[in-house]
Amino acid sequence: MKIFLLLIFSALLVGCHGESEYEEDEVLARVFDDEIFYEDTKMVFPTNDDVNLRDRVQQLIQVRLMEHENELAGLDLEDEIDEQQYGMFGMGSDVELSDLPDETYDKLAEQAEAVEMEVDDYFHKWTRMGARSSVHTNHYLEREFNDLEAVFQEDHEEASRIILERLQELMESYEDDIEIYL
Repeated sequence: MKIFLLLIFSALLVGCHGESEYEEDEVLARVFDDEIFYEDTKMVFPTNDDVNLRDRVQQLIQVRLMEHENELAGLDLEDEIDEQQYGMFGMGSDVELSDLPDETYDKLAEQAEAVEMEVDDYFHKWTRMGARSSVHTNHYLEREFNDLEAVFQEDHEEASRIILERLQELMESYEDDIEIYL
């Protein structure tokens, strides 16, 4: 189930590049005192042009709000994030990029080039962001929907709709703590 939630949320977090009017260190939004930079929007699948910049910023805001909700619930998820960071590759923190399949490495190299980073640096930052998003999303949704797995077993489309609706409600509940500069 967690893998399925990771896949759904990964689909939500698909980003792209090409908004040349923004500098990498330009602040596009603020959630509480946390800034979301243009570079942050490019870190998540930067070579895919399917999602516009405003949607990517909104998705990053949602992740930050779920992190905040998990903190309010008293959850310390850093150990789980550490464990999951390289887990999608079936490897530990001592992962060597040379151990990855060529196709995976080539895709990472393409993405790293798009954000002007070394492949190794990009890989470690990208996996950390993905693990953080996945862990916080899973814990938040598990608390919100008690038996989310049962909902997904019944109707995947309905479950996705309910999740997106709840994330929109979450953003609305914190609208005074969110600033978007686009």
